[in-house]
Amino acid sequence: MKYLKAQTLLIALIYSLFIGCAKNSLVLTRDITLPVPSNIKYISEPNKIAIEWKPNYNQKIDGYIIYKKNTQGEYSEYEMINSRFVSHYIDENLEYNTDYYYKFSTYNKHLQKESALSKVYKIKTATKLPSITFIKPILLPQNNIKIIFRPHKDRKVRGYIIKRTNDIKDLNWQKEFFVEDRLSAEFIDTNLKANTTYIYQLEAKTYDNQISYPSEIIKVTTHALPSMVRGIRSSTGLKDRINLYWRSNSSDEDISYYSIYQKSILGIKLLARTTNTKYSHTQLGLNKANKYYVTATSIHNLESLIQPKAITASTAKE
Repeated sequence: MKYLKAQTLLIALIYSLFIGCAKNSLVLTRDITLPVPSNIKYISEPNKIAIEWKPNYNQKIDGYIIYKKNTQGEYSEYEMINSRFVSHYIDENLEYNTDYYYKFSTYNKHLQKESALSKVYKIKTATKLPSITFIKPILLPQNNIKIIFRPHKDRKVRGYIIKRTNDIKDLNWQKEFFVEDRLSAEFIDTNLKANTTYIYQLEAKTYDNQISYPSEIIKVTTHALPSMVRGIRSSTGLKDRINLYWRSNSSDEDISYYSIYQKSILGIKLLARTTNTKYSHTQLGLNKANKYYVTATSIHNLESLIQPKAITASTAKE
């Protein structure tokens, strides 16, 4: 689309045509003997309008001019079609549920003439697709969030856009996912932070890139990690074993088990898991020194942080 004020007798046209068009500058005068486009038909979508007219094969004309305006202003946008055999035009990137007004004419490039304008055609873009009507979040173990929703009824829907943020104040969407297929009615979000509120909103997307009204906003807060295990003590001077003891985590944290790790130059390895608050590392022999960490894992399968510094313990010396 280009921008120019339409005048009664003299029309300056500087246009760019994308398919079957060339760049030119024309000064056209009105010629009422040229045929006026007729039998205008159209189909509207929320973001575009497809227009069809009866092609005129009269050799006096080289093509068509389409003028447009919205509810405000003059006819200041146009498209020039440089073939009389073309009979379709798609006006895209429009606002949904909005009135647009069109006029049509034909032109002769060589004589620099333009026909009279057609009557005004008022075309309204369609409304957006309705929003998804049911959406429910479910907090899963390991702080994964599952979102279930009712499939959209419109069969043109290709899939669903899922927007996520943890910016509660400003609702700036930080991440976007796409679920393929209209009948796919769930999404699982992973690798989330503990003790964090996540906000979601869904939109349906059609095969021709129409976007529905957004769904309601839902909020989910992930579980906090269990508290770090504290009060770790160890035995000293035992012949072939090292006993570890620690304080039980608070009863309101719903601890499922404790994990005991051993640190070495090769890294950290898991030794054992127990529901007790003690562990015996056996069959070590004399003069063995080890470093240990202890963590707690909740019923939500969330593991606490390890201690900043490993506890060092040793067996008896020879």
